[in-house]
Amino acid sequence: MLEVHPPLEIPWLNVGFAALLMAAVAGASRALRLGLAEKVLIASTRTVLQLLALGALLYPIFAHNQPYVVLPYILLMATFATREAVVKPKFFYPAMAAHFFVSILLGLATSFAVCVTLVLRPSPWWDAQYMIPVCGMLLGACVNALSLGVDRFLSTLAESPALHECMLAAGASSWEAALPAVRAALLTGLTPTLNQMSVIGLVSIPGMMTGTVLAGSPPLLAAKYQMVIMFLISFTSCAVLVYALALAVFRALFDASHRLRSHLVLRREGPKPQDLLLAASAALLRAIRRTPPPHHAAASALPSAAAPPPLGAFTPSRPASRPPHPPPLLELRAAAVRAPGGGRPLLRAAALRLHAGESVALAGASGSGKSTLLKALARLHPLSSGTVALRGAVAAEGDAAGARGGRGACEWRCAVVYVRQQGGQGIGGTPLELMRQLLALEAQVRRAAAEGGERAEERLLEAVDALQMERALLECSWSSLSGGEAQRLYLCVMLALRPQVILLDEVTSACDPHATQLVEALVRQSGIAAVWVTHDAAQMERVADSVIEYLPAPSSELELALPDSDELLPK
Repeated sequence: MLEVHPPLEIPWLNVGFAALLMAAVAGASRALRLGLAEKVLIASTRTVLQLLALGALLYPIFAHNQPYVVLPYILLMATFATREAVVKPKFFYPAMAAHFFVSILLGLATSFAVCVTLVLRPSPWWDAQYMIPVCGMLLGACVNALSLGVDRFLSTLAESPALHECMLAAGASSWEAALPAVRAALLTGLTPTLNQMSVIGLVSIPGMMTGTVLAGSPPLLAAKYQMVIMFLISFTSCAVLVYALALAVFRALFDASHRLRSHLVLRREGPKPQDLLLAASAALLRAIRRTPPPHHAAASALPSAAAPPPLGAFTPSRPASRPPHPPPLLELRAAAVRAPGGGRPLLRAAALRLHAGESVALAGASGSGKSTLLKALARLHPLSSGTVALRGAVAAEGDAAGARGGRGACEWRCAVVYVRQQGGQGIGGTPLELMRQLLALEAQVRRAAAEGGERAEERLLEAVDALQMERALLECSWSSLSGGEAQRLYLCVMLALRPQVILLDEVTSACDPHATQLVEALVRQSGIAAVWVTHDAAQMERVADSVIEYLPAPSSELELALPDSDELLPK
């Protein structure tokens, strides 16, 4: 029969002998000039103080073992875990701390509900002997999963925006556009736990099993406890990370019209915030010394920013009379556009009427707001004022606009597609994979079912042939293509989706003259109404029924007035 013994008592002198090992580590660091000696000593001192404090704090909690004592302590642990998880990522957004706290509470509640009803079944269910150690281990894993996963999610959105911009432009919902970044976040956040599970028991003996065995439990029982804990840790890490990512997508970073609010994703500047113990110690010292914390001067005391330079106004080229046309396909009325994030005004009193099959070209100085206007027409950027309508249906905020007679944001972007200047650069995979990914979007599937369109890939091949490009390029990675090839193949993908209006943002800037003329012919032959942004005056003359020219004028804003179609210049 297996004989077990209670753990041996360790005198403080023996603990001191163990601490000498850390002194040896510090000495080796100093001898090798690693610069870690001070960190080793500080870490060792903090370990002693924090564990002594924990032991002293847990004694009365375990002694009373009442829910009004145990549950507030768990809440305090969750608060500390939230703070530690928030300060670690290099990217953040304003509501991240609240989202982390809610996610941690939901994850802990879910895991512990399973634990107390199906697995451990402690009596009473709030028993501090089980709840506090289990929650402590779960919280430690949650901090790592949240800090690693959410940082990967935000850095993907901030530093690799190409794919989700493309998907939004083709009619993706918020979740569909964020899904690649969500997948990357889950892979990053869960990998450490899964790696630990793959070597546990074979390479390492985990802490809980070691402690349970030292406490006198049979090794097999200790192994069962460790299995349960590892399964709970893995599930809780996944659940908390999924909750946090869902809150970020649906409650912070995307609006009701499925637009990414990229200005909310911020890079953390300056030194990393102090950890919780140092921050609390500094606050306590300030309170003892009665010295107020440093403060920043009021915003009103700062020098005001200089007024933006005059930008001028757009004026139409010479109007000419034309027979009246049917109602416009796309119409922009009295609209105003500001820079992303609510910055300086770019366009004021903008107007546009575009009929089926027509083309309009916009010209103007760099930074005047032409690309922002195109994104506003595609509902990728909000209008400050005014309305935009497609076939008379006015776009409303939110994706449920179709129920009120308008068009939802995703459905709108299936019909009005924005084509970025960079083409497919920065997008992973190949052009053919991108095409299939876009066709799988829910809005595109609904549109294809309603219109009976099943020839998208055939149209893609026909467009590639029209541009005199090799079909094999469709199976090459975007990163292996030249800038001109990436622009042209990306345009082919978007044209193959057969939108009603295509918004072209300098889509031939990296193409040679021959390739440029092939692109122009392809757009013209497609019969799709187009709005061009280009700095090439000769290209404007070739592609546009109306050219909107930029003329300097003494104004702090930019005015854009696109003429009605019955005032377009004849070719």
